[in-house]
Amino acid sequence: MSDRSWILERLRAAERNPEPSVAAPGPEFDADWAAFRSGFEALGGVWIEGLADVKWPPCAVADDDVAQWLPSHVERMEDPWTADIGVTGVDIAIAETGSLLIGNQPGRRRLNSLAPPIHLAICRPSALVGSFQEGMAGIPERTSVLISGSSRTADIEGILVRGVHGPRELWLVVLDE
Repeated sequence: MSDRSWILERLRAAERNPEPSVAAPGPEFDADWAAFRSGFEALGGVWIEGLADVKWPPCAVADDDVAQWLPSHVERMEDPWTADIGVTGVDIAIAETGSLLIGNQPGRRRLNSLAPPIHLAICRPSALVGSFQEGMAGIPERTSVLISGSSRTADIEGILVRGVHGPRELWLVVLDE
């Protein structure tokens, strides 16, 4: 039997006996900030207790919804490529993975989370969900950015390098509500 015939036979068999759907959600995961923080820090994220504890660099670029949190001594930049820190809001924090989801909406630019060497994400406590499935169900149909730690890449020998194609550091502040 030729490779082509073998592949076609497998496709026909799959049509006759389809695999069960994988759309069912995985096991439940409690929406717990301790679990989120553990996963977030394991991915190299830096947990900051409050905005007063942020060591602000000289210049920052910020999304419209979080620009109010920039202190007066920090120069607000418009170009994310020249800013020391990019500040964004967070739409969803996923406890199961320690990941952040940032939705694309007016007043937000994806480059603010990607171009500066430090990305500071500001999150409300109500943004926490338990599982990845819950997080994905909560996103709008618009393009979003899923962030799991700071930028990292490895060469063929497995040497890990941070910040090559994105921020070297990812900081997170969870606001008090």
